[in-house]
Amino acid sequence: MFFATPAETETWLAGVVESMHLNRFDEELPGGFRRSFVWSRDRERLTGIVKGVQVILPRIHDQTLTAGETGWMASAFEEPVASDGRRLSERLSRSLRRFAPVPLYAVSNRGDRDGGKPVAWGTVRAADGSLTLRQFRDGAATFVP
Repeated sequence: MFFATPAETETWLAGVVESMHLNRFDEELPGGFRRSFVWSRDRERLTGIVKGVQVILPRIHDQTLTAGETGWMASAFEEPVASDGRRLSERLSRSLRRFAPVPLYAVSNRGDRDGGKPVAWGTVRAADGSLTLRQFRDGAATFVP
């Protein structure tokens, strides 16, 4: 899970697609959310619901920034596609950690910060305090640096 402004995320994703030689397929989801699927240009194009490694793009609603996420459903595929997707997902995760280096911690309803391991990462802009960082717009966890 990561937090970045939509513009930052678009720039990062476009750079990743170019540098890793990926194809990108974009979809609009209910509620105005967007996701992209990325997949190697060197591999056979995937068809069906899962078209590659998924990137759910963050969104700003009022003063709330929703989380972005990446993921790969390896169990939906047989080898070698399952392993190709895992490797690509790992490469995206490493790139994401460089792009969004600020550790973020969940906050309880009482306002207590979870002092354990970070559960999300953010860009400096996303973590500057100007927006509320939420896993979902109307609920779930709130995050702070």
